[in-house]
Amino acid sequence: LSNNSIAKYSEHFKQNMLGEGNMWRVSEFKKFLIERFGEDHQRAWEEKIVPQIKDIVTHTLQCAEDIFEARKNTCELYGYDFVVDDSLRVWLLEVNCSPSMEHSTPVTEQLCPKAFDDIFKVLVDAPEEKARRKEEGLPDKQIEELDTGGWMLIHKAPSCAAASSKMSAFGIDLTVKGQGVPGGQGGQSNGYSNGFSTGWSPVTKLARKMRALAMGSSGAGGGASGAVTDRGGGDG
Repeated sequence: LSNNSIAKYSEHFKQNMLGEGNMWRVSEFKKFLIERFGEDHQRAWEEKIVPQIKDIVTHTLQCAEDIFEARKNTCELYGYDFVVDDSLRVWLLEVNCSPSMEHSTPVTEQLCPKAFDDIFKVLVDAPEEKARRKEEGLPDKQIEELDTGGWMLIHKAPSCAAASSKMSAFGIDLTVKGQGVPGGQGGQSNGYSNGFSTGWSPVTKLARKMRALAMGSSGAGGGASGAVTDRGGGDG
């Protein structure tokens, strides 16, 4: 994993071992894929990696559609961090709100200004072109057919009303629910006045024993030692 904000302090980073700024353009990454995986991977970027990236971006946005605030003529820029493993499987690391657009390398020096310029093609130029065509009686064009620079539409969200029930469509209940643990026998007071039963429950006793094992304590639950012996008789 290469992160400029951290790696820049390394002496190896200063040697520009991966080229100036230690950051590749997509064209350079494609060459690496061919060198690493062979000639039959000439389209690995387009056919294997990019589709996974699109799916991940779409799914993360779908997870949050019901909480996005609806505001006309506004947008928000997110930065996605991915890792590609040896099987060319793409893994999502994180999604950043308001990602850094610093010109820290020759790659970002070109990429970031273009990204900003192309955003205005999406927000200003494309809607104006659609309005012009409507005014002049020309056939309408979808956003995908208009010039949006390097940006592409990969997912179209439903209306705000439809998005409010979007998560239920996945059939997954993500609600975190708690359940009180009843107290055990013995009548010892736990020192709380919150109405919970007194005494140590079996679950609590087990937790204390497990903690004692982890801490190497011999004072809980009848003498627990720090060493664990496996079923085969060897020390673990």
